[in-house]
Amino acid sequence: MARYRKKKSTAEDVVEIVSTLPWWVGCTLAVLSFAILHNVAGMEVTQPTGPGGFGSFAAKQLYATLAGFAQYILPCLFCFGAAISFFKGEKKKKRYAVVKTRSNQNVLFEMSWREFEELVTEFFNLRGYSVKQTGGSGPDGGVDIILSKGNDKYLVQCKQWKAYKVGVQVVRELHGVMAAEGAAGMRDVSALLL
Repeated sequence: MARYRKKKSTAEDVVEIVSTLPWWVGCTLAVLSFAILHNVAGMEVTQPTGPGGFGSFAAKQLYATLAGFAQYILPCLFCFGAAISFFKGEKKKKRYAVVKTRSNQNVLFEMSWREFEELVTEFFNLRGYSVKQTGGSGPDGGVDIILSKGNDKYLVQCKQWKAYKVGVQVVRELHGVMAAEGAAGMRDVSALLL
């Protein structure tokens, strides 16, 4: 029997999307949205002089009213998403510092696959790469991270293996994706190789 999933609201979707962006982007969106919506909410709507202008008057009045509410709600959602993004970034930095100070690899095996992927993301971020996480809500077996530095693009697949080798099939699949995407190279990051 299929599980029932609660449908997310639009507000939750906005916060989730903004939380995946750098925190400063969310703050910028908050300021811009307030400025634009404040101008729309404050626009003067003139009464129609004839019977034909009532539809236009009603539409402009509706836009101004909706903008009056949205000028506060939307920036709050953007700020909330920015705060989540900031705290997620700080959590990644702390996790990276902890792993860096520990001398054994057991700390890597204590992580979930998502935490391992975020650790790898932070690793490349600190080395000057522009990093984009592409992993979904579960282990996908494909490209987890896209790196770019200059004009070069690299594909990264993260594997948190409990064994000592990565199968040749996994490497072949990643090589095929690399060729299809026109990437300059690929990185297969295993927990045992870090």
